[in-house]
Amino acid sequence: MREIQFKGLNPFAGSPKEHPMRRTMFRPTPAISEFRSRRRSFQFHAFWLLISLLAVVGAGQGRAQSVSPETRPLRVLVVTGGHSHDASFYQLFEDQPDIRAVVEPHPTAFTKNLIRDFDVIALYDMVQESQVPEVQRTKLKAFAEAGKGLLIVHHALVSYQEWEWYWKELVGGRYLLENRDGLTKSAYEHDFAMTVTPSSKHPVTEGMQPFRIVDETYEQMQILPSVQVLLRTDAKGSNDPVAWVSPYTPSRVLVLQLGHDRQAHENHQYRTVFRRALLWAGGRL
Repeated sequence: MREIQFKGLNPFAGSPKEHPMRRTMFRPTPAISEFRSRRRSFQFHAFWLLISLLAVVGAGQGRAQSVSPETRPLRVLVVTGGHSHDASFYQLFEDQPDIRAVVEPHPTAFTKNLIRDFDVIALYDMVQESQVPEVQRTKLKAFAEAGKGLLIVHHALVSYQEWEWYWKELVGGRYLLENRDGLTKSAYEHDFAMTVTPSSKHPVTEGMQPFRIVDETYEQMQILPSVQVLLRTDAKGSNDPVAWVSPYTPSRVLVLQLGHDRQAHENHQYRTVFRRALLWAGGRL
């Protein structure tokens, strides 16, 4: 606050009775008294109006400085364990400022507050029910039921063979480790060169052309007819669908059968599909 200075005689010095300007200072006319009263009332209201405006501006600045879920990096939990893999897999998350990935292998993968801390879970593990405590599997299910996104990658299709919620409801298919229910167990083949073709209109495949990739194929998988197939191949030794959207309705779930090793991880088209799949699962695409 600026200090107020008075030049000459100080009207506030001494007592009113002794002040030489007593007659002019302390006997105001009715008009002057009314004016002063209105002025004090105006100053009082103006003061509180200013305080209110400053509070509103401050709150607005606070909201502007906070990071909304739509502008912060996509928070991805990458779950591994149960199957060896090339370190090149982690390159899929590098040099992307709009994606922040945290790698957490089993047995501690699902011990955190998943719903609070992450937007998407990318499963690149291969585990069975006996290897993951029920309390952790319950957290994974709660994450999906909360509307959070999931990306199921390659050998994660082999996980939880007996957990029907996982392979049937969430994923929409599985790699069969043994003959069951009249179906022959699945098979795989390494280093298989194939052509992959987009098969339906979707943000993940928009504008994409058929591409070549060398990868591990899965054959004789159990895939539900209710899935939305995004990528297909007509290569022998592989199931026709190699990427699909799960029919699971509470959240966005995308399955990518491709992605075994460095040959896939460093394929430009595969990297494009993988990035788009993450963004789509997280509601950013």
